[in-house]
Amino acid sequence: MPSEINPGEKYRLHTQTEAREREGVNVATTTPWLAPQVDFSVTAQGASVNQRHSSKFEVSIWWLVLTWLSVMTFVALFVLTSMQSSWHSTGTVSLIALAPLFIVTVILGTVDKWAPLGWGYKLTGFLWGAGVAAGLAILVNSGAQMDLLRYRGDPSWAEVTAAVKIAPVSEEVFKGIGVILILVIARHRLTSTLSAFAFAGLVGAGFAYVENIQYFVEAAGQGSGMLTRVVFARGVLSPFVHPMATSFTGWAVGSALLRRSGVLGWLWRLPLGLGTAIMIHSGWNAMASFGGEWWILLYLCVGIPAFVLWLLLLLVWSRRVVKMVRSGLRPYVESGWVSWPEAAMATEKPAAKYAKKWAKRIGSPAPRLMRRFIEALRHLGLDQELMARNGADDKRLAVDRQLLLSLGTTRGEFARLEALRGGDTP
Repeated sequence: MPSEINPGEKYRLHTQTEAREREGVNVATTTPWLAPQVDFSVTAQGASVNQRHSSKFEVSIWWLVLTWLSVMTFVALFVLTSMQSSWHSTGTVSLIALAPLFIVTVILGTVDKWAPLGWGYKLTGFLWGAGVAAGLAILVNSGAQMDLLRYRGDPSWAEVTAAVKIAPVSEEVFKGIGVILILVIARHRLTSTLSAFAFAGLVGAGFAYVENIQYFVEAAGQGSGMLTRVVFARGVLSPFVHPMATSFTGWAVGSALLRRSGVLGWLWRLPLGLGTAIMIHSGWNAMASFGGEWWILLYLCVGIPAFVLWLLLLLVWSRRVVKMVRSGLRPYVESGWVSWPEAAMATEKPAAKYAKKWAKRIGSPAPRLMRRFIEALRHLGLDQELMARNGADDKRLAVDRQLLLSLGTTRGEFARLEALRGGDTP
């Protein structure tokens, strides 16, 4: 691998043109606009004000409100579940339920690696699914099932009807509300529809986590044999049902936000995405209602192919996003803001692997800075593609200027660490 991948090298900006100035580059100082009030120096610890401002997550009052509400609801659900069984039982099954959650989050994180939303938004989304959405759905579903039971007096019919016709609508709507609210708050940090798709899947994973705890607690009360069967059915055979369904709501919201299509765009995208989520959810519940051999047959013929197609969609989509990153970084390379080895680090696996290995050789905090450096490059590339298609966005431009400043700061820190510790090619 050529040594040019080494980010510690002293990259120099090329001469800027009027076109670069129109794009937000101050030709006279070769720094982004709005830069004079920012300290461009690097401290001994390698953390300037630019680095702090380059984070992909920013606190807002609405995010704080949603997070607080989600946390409180999640804690309340956990306490209520514990009161119905025991703290020990609930704690034990909560740990068991982490296994399918881990599988889902790893897969979503792997495909959504190009420019994902910040950890704060993701955490709030997960907690919304595990808290507010789950709590409201429990209230609606329980009430509806009781009304159906009083209407006909058939417990089996009431349970199946609620599971197939009521629960999919209430659960996907409540999860979808959180997806809409959080993605609207984070809209200027959102860079691809894939990120919105994966984010909504994480909201669904939060909902599934709490639902699994409740099912596992109920099964544990009937013995270890029943608990084993339920854990296998929900944790092994169907961990992706909620994430897969809700992800289509994320597609609808992300597509409407990124394309800036106005009210008309929302009017067809949101019903389509939410309707798809409800149909997937309802179809799965209908399959489960058959039970026994019929359920196994439907799972093999319908369930597994559906999961495989969903995963293939994510993988193909991820490869398309990397092409967008490469295309979006081209203007930065041509204007000198980014070197071709840096663009390779952001879009090619061998180059990224080499750069991370180099950072590990330099030592802390280089590996952490390298991850942020590559993520910032990917964010810039995707933003460039978005604005090339939709036109300039002032708030998105402001985010990109912060990222450009952070790139300069990080380059300086790489050079400092390399000089202190030695940066020979590993």
